[in-house]
Amino acid sequence: MSTDGQVLQSHLNLKLTDIGDSRGSSKGGIYDRKEQQRVIKRRLAILQHADEFTGNVAATCRYFGISRQCFYTWLKRYEEEGEEGLRERSRRPLTSPRATHAEVVGKIIYLRSPYHQGPLKISMYLKRYHDVDISASGVWRILKKLDMSRLPTSQGAAAGLLDI
Repeated sequence: MSTDGQVLQSHLNLKLTDIGDSRGSSKGGIYDRKEQQRVIKRRLAILQHADEFTGNVAATCRYFGISRQCFYTWLKRYEEEGEEGLRERSRRPLTSPRATHAEVVGKIIYLRSPYHQGPLKISMYLKRYHDVDISASGVWRILKKLDMSRLPTSQGAAAGLLDI
Protein backbone atom coordinates (compact mmCIF):
# COMPACT_ATOMS: atom_id res chain seq x y z
CA MET A 1 0.00 0.00 0.00
CA SER A 2 1.30 3.47 -0.82
CA THR A 3 2.10 6.18 1.69
CA ASP A 4 -1.16 7.95 0.83
CA GLY A 5 -3.07 4.78 1.68
CA GLN A 6 -1.28 4.59 5.03
CA VAL A 7 -2.21 8.20 5.79
CA LEU A 8 -5.83 7.36 5.07
CA GLN A 9 -5.70 4.32 7.32
CA SER A 10 -4.22 6.27 10.23
CA HIS A 11 -7.16 8.69 10.22
CA LEU A 12 -10.07 6.31 9.73
CA ASN A 13 -11.14 6.45 13.39
CA LEU A 14 -11.47 10.23 13.51
CA LYS A 15 -15.01 11.51 13.83
CA LEU A 16 -15.95 13.62 10.85
CA THR A 17 -18.69 15.95 11.97
CA ASP A 18 -18.99 15.97 15.78
CA ILE A 19 -17.92 19.23 17.40
CA GLY A 20 -18.35 18.75 21.11
CA ASP A 21 -17.15 15.20 21.65
CA SER A 22 -14.84 14.05 24.45
CA ARG A 23 -11.74 15.26 22.58
CA GLY A 24 -13.05 18.81 22.25
CA SER A 25 -12.98 21.57 24.80
CA SER A 26 -14.91 21.23 28.05
CA LYS A 27 -17.60 23.63 26.84
CA GLY A 28 -18.33 21.64 23.69
CA GLY A 29 -16.72 24.23 21.45
CA ILE A 30 -14.35 23.99 18.53
CA TYR A 31 -11.41 21.60 18.80
CA ASP A 32 -7.96 22.67 19.90
CA ARG A 33 -5.28 23.34 17.27
CA LYS A 34 -3.93 19.79 17.13
CA GLU A 35 -7.40 18.32 16.73
CA GLN A 36 -8.21 20.89 14.06
CA GLN A 37 -5.14 19.76 12.10
CA ARG A 38 -6.32 16.15 12.32
CA VAL A 39 -9.76 17.15 11.00
CA ILE A 40 -8.16 19.08 8.13
CA LYS A 41 -5.87 16.15 7.22
CA ARG A 42 -8.79 13.73 7.35
CA ARG A 43 -10.99 15.83 5.10
CA LEU A 44 -8.15 16.50 2.68
CA ALA A 45 -7.43 12.76 2.51
CA ILE A 46 -11.08 12.11 1.64
CA LEU A 47 -11.00 14.73 -1.13
CA GLN A 48 -7.76 13.28 -2.49
CA HIS A 49 -9.13 9.74 -2.31
CA ALA A 50 -12.04 10.67 -4.54
CA ASP A 51 -9.75 12.50 -6.96
CA GLU A 52 -6.79 10.11 -7.16
CA PHE A 53 -7.94 6.61 -6.22
CA THR A 54 -11.56 6.01 -7.13
CA GLY A 55 -12.56 8.96 -9.29
CA ASN A 56 -16.05 8.20 -7.99
CA VAL A 57 -17.47 10.56 -5.36
CA ALA A 58 -20.38 8.30 -4.41
CA ALA A 59 -18.09 5.31 -3.76
CA THR A 60 -15.70 7.44 -1.72
CA CYS A 61 -18.55 8.82 0.36
CA ARG A 62 -19.91 5.34 1.02
CA TYR A 63 -16.44 4.12 1.99
CA PHE A 64 -15.84 6.95 4.45
CA GLY A 65 -19.43 7.09 5.70
CA ILE A 66 -20.24 10.67 4.73
CA SER A 67 -22.94 12.18 2.54
CA ARG A 68 -22.22 13.51 -0.93
CA GLN A 69 -23.60 16.86 0.18
CA CYS A 70 -20.96 16.97 2.93
CA PHE A 71 -18.25 15.99 0.44
CA TYR A 72 -19.22 18.74 -2.00
CA THR A 73 -19.41 21.28 0.83
CA TRP A 74 -15.83 20.42 1.80
CA LEU A 75 -14.73 20.47 -1.84
CA LYS A 76 -16.23 23.92 -2.42
CA ARG A 77 -14.62 25.30 0.74
CA TYR A 78 -11.28 23.74 -0.19
CA GLU A 79 -11.38 25.27 -3.67
CA GLU A 80 -12.29 28.71 -2.29
CA GLU A 81 -10.18 28.87 0.89
CA GLY A 82 -7.60 26.10 0.65
CA GLU A 83 -6.85 23.98 3.71
CA GLU A 84 -8.31 26.62 6.04
CA GLY A 85 -11.69 25.95 4.45
CA LEU A 86 -11.61 22.39 5.78
CA ARG A 87 -11.55 23.55 9.42
CA GLU A 88 -14.40 22.58 11.71
CA ARG A 89 -16.76 25.52 12.00
CA SER A 90 -19.03 26.58 14.81
CA ARG A 91 -22.65 25.52 14.47
CA ARG A 92 -23.89 28.05 16.96
CA PRO A 93 -26.63 30.25 15.50
CA LEU A 94 -25.76 33.88 14.91
CA THR A 95 -28.89 35.06 16.70
CA SER A 96 -31.51 33.61 19.04
CA PRO A 97 -34.63 35.65 18.35
CA ARG A 98 -36.77 33.68 20.79
CA ALA A 99 -34.35 34.10 23.71
CA THR A 100 -35.66 35.68 26.90
CA HIS A 101 -34.93 39.41 26.99
CA ALA A 102 -32.12 40.59 29.27
CA GLU A 103 -34.46 42.82 31.29
CA VAL A 104 -36.69 39.82 32.11
CA VAL A 105 -33.64 37.77 33.14
CA GLY A 106 -32.59 40.69 35.36
CA LYS A 107 -36.01 40.71 37.05
CA ILE A 108 -35.80 36.95 37.62
CA ILE A 109 -32.36 37.33 39.21
CA TYR A 110 -33.63 40.21 41.35
CA LEU A 111 -36.59 38.18 42.62
CA ARG A 112 -34.46 35.10 43.29
CA SER A 113 -31.46 36.65 45.04
CA PRO A 114 -32.82 38.71 47.95
CA TYR A 115 -36.32 37.22 48.19
CA HIS A 116 -35.51 33.54 47.51
CA GLN A 117 -38.68 33.02 45.50
CA GLY A 118 -39.19 29.83 43.53
CA PRO A 119 -39.88 29.58 39.81
CA LEU A 120 -43.67 29.40 40.19
CA LYS A 121 -43.86 32.47 42.41
CA ILE A 122 -41.47 34.41 40.15
CA SER A 123 -43.58 33.47 37.13
CA MET A 124 -46.80 34.60 38.82
CA TYR A 125 -45.20 37.85 40.05
CA LEU A 126 -43.88 38.75 36.60
CA LYS A 127 -47.28 38.09 35.01
CA ARG A 128 -49.21 40.08 37.60
CA TYR A 129 -46.99 43.12 38.10
CA HIS A 130 -44.87 43.36 34.95
CA ASP A 131 -47.19 41.82 32.34
CA VAL A 132 -44.46 39.34 31.36
CA ASP A 133 -45.76 35.91 30.43
CA ILE A 134 -43.09 33.29 31.16
CA SER A 135 -43.71 29.76 32.41
CA ALA A 136 -42.38 28.42 35.69
CA SER A 137 -40.27 25.91 33.75
CA GLY A 138 -38.84 28.79 31.69
CA VAL A 139 -37.90 30.62 34.89
CA TRP A 140 -36.34 27.43 36.26
CA ARG A 141 -34.34 26.95 33.03
CA ILE A 142 -32.95 30.48 33.33
CA LEU A 143 -32.10 29.96 37.01
CA LYS A 144 -30.40 26.66 36.22
CA LYS A 145 -28.37 28.25 33.42
CA LEU A 146 -27.22 30.95 35.86
CA ASP A 147 -26.45 28.28 38.51
CA MET A 148 -29.13 29.68 40.81
CA SER A 149 -31.52 26.72 40.64
CA ARG A 150 -31.00 25.64 44.26
CA LEU A 151 -31.97 27.76 47.23
CA PRO A 152 -29.61 27.92 50.20
CA THR A 153 -30.37 25.14 52.69
CA SER A 154 -31.41 27.69 55.30
CA GLN A 155 -34.02 29.10 52.87
CA GLY A 156 -35.67 25.89 51.68
CA ALA A 157 -39.34 25.03 52.12
CA ALA A 158 -38.56 22.65 54.97
CA ALA A 159 -36.64 25.35 56.87
CA GLY A 160 -39.91 27.17 57.66
CA LEU A 161 -41.38 24.00 59.19
CA LEU A 162 -38.44 23.46 61.53
CA ASP A 163 -38.97 26.77 63.39
CA ILE A 164 -41.83 25.41 65.50
